[in-house]
Formats: sequence, C-alpha cells, structure tokens
Amino acid sequence: MKKKFKVFTFILSTSIILSACSGNSVGNKKEVKMGEMMNKGKHIFYVVSNQQDTKVDAHGRFYEIGEDQDEPMVGTKPSKDTYIDRIIETDNGEMKVYDAGLNETFDGDKDNEFIKLKDLKDKDDDEIIKMAKERDKENFKRQKKEKVDTLRADNESTDRVENFKYKKPEKRDAKISVVEDESGNHTAIERFYLTQNGMGKEPMNINHNGNMEKDTEYFYKPEDLNSVFMEYDVNNVKPFKIYDKSYVGLGKKSGDTMLITKVGNKTEKSKFDEPDSDYVEIDEDS
Repeated sequence: MKKKFKVFTFILSTSIILSACSGNSVGNKKEVKMGEMMNKGKHIFYVVSNQQDTKVDAHGRFYEIGEDQDEPMVGTKPSKDTYIDRIIETDNGEMKVYDAGLNETFDGDKDNEFIKLKDLKDKDDDEIIKMAKERDKENFKRQKKEKVDTLRADNESTDRVENFKYKKPEKRDAKISVVEDESGNHTAIERFYLTQNGMGKEPMNINHNGNMEKDTEYFYKPEDLNSVFMEYDVNNVKPFKIYDKSYVGLGKKSGDTMLITKVGNKTEKSKFDEPDSDYVEIDEDS
C-alpha cells in the first residue's frame, strides 16, 4: 500500500546521524543495523550537519574529494568539528528527539553557537541528555523570537505565536520503513522518522488565505513528527574514529547525508535492516 505523508515546511538540514551506544552487544556485532540498535537497548543518536571535505565511496571506503575514484562520492565523513543538529534518545523501540542546533543567541558565528562532536568528549550519557534538553528549550525560544520578529516586520499579529508554550519532546515509536530491492528480499532504501519539535507552516491542504500568523504552527505531537522521514541508500560503511570511539553508518548516493552509530571494536561494517524485520514497515514507493 502506498503511503501518504503530510507536507510541512520544516527545514530539514543536510545532515548526518550519529549515535552513542550504551555498551549493548547489538552495537558490537560484525555487521551493525541501525534499526536493530534503535529497538534493542538504550542508545543516543546524533543528527549531524555535513561540513567536511572527505567522501566515502559505495563500498564504504573513505577518500578525499578530488581523488580519482571509480565509485561515486556518496557521503561525507564527520570529524570532531562537525555540527550536531539533533540528539535522539532511544529505549527499546521508543525515542525522544531533541533539537540540538543553533542556540537562541545565534549571531552568525557557527563555531561558537553549534554543539560539535568534540563537545561530547568525556561526557557520559546522562550529561549528553542533560545538554540536549537544555539546548532543545533554548531553540524553542530562538524559533519563537525569530517568528515573532518576522510577523512584526510584515505588520502581522503576533498574539497567537507569543502564546505558544514550550513542550518537552514526547516519547514516540522509533518508526522505520524500507523500500525493497528488485528481488523483494533485501533493502534498497531505509527511512528513519527523526523530526524534532519545531515551528513551521500548517500542512499545505489548509488554507488561511495567506495569513502568515494563522499559517504558523508549533509541531510537537508524535503523529505529526512521525510523518517526515530521512532516507539512506548506501550501506557497508566501514568503521572510522572520532577521538577514541568508532562509528559506522548508512549514507546516500547523492552524498548529502549519512546515518552513523557508535560501535564496538568487533564491528566491521554497517548493514541495512532487512524487509522481514519485525520493527520495519514496507514502503511501496521509492
């Protein structure tokens, strides 16, 4: 059955997803599957913006841009200076997604306003989640201020937006879907529903006659957030190091995002979750 998704004007930044593993053996297998990790044990994932100059080929080998490669460039290797966009806390198939991007005082200096991977060094899971909760609330204030400023500049009423109250991220199912390959036996594309709370426009089928204030909504309900996905079509990525930790993940042939998880020293590569996994749905559209 073909699935239909609501359309929102959330700006989904070019991004990578990283995760921190809580020592569970599922994160130390020879072949690691992202969906399996989300559904077994407790983990922390990170959506990270592409900022680096290193690419990975279709077989998971990293190389620098400009090298002569037969394979297409299909992803970007994160580094300690890569920016974190959101932090995802998972617990046996449930998750909370925190907005970890720019803080409310953003003045154009990204180096000072973004959380970076190096900022996670020496932090335990509790400290990371505490930081995520603080940044999520800061970003609500920033988004609200930006929206109010825009409405005032356009001589629109700000009453409705100013009455928005911060909502903590709610637990929701870790929704995952796949598109099968031509054989129907394996995965060609894997999709993860990782949208965080945020302000945007109502679905396109709702018409308020161009009134910008009425069009603005604060999205926080799980059923709305689980309507937008990020998809990946490259697996077999080999481990790489950030400080003393190893990561592997999924990528895109277009080269704009990767989905990466922290793993143990036994892991050799990432793999897609299979279509017959009991925690995935099948999408007929590609």
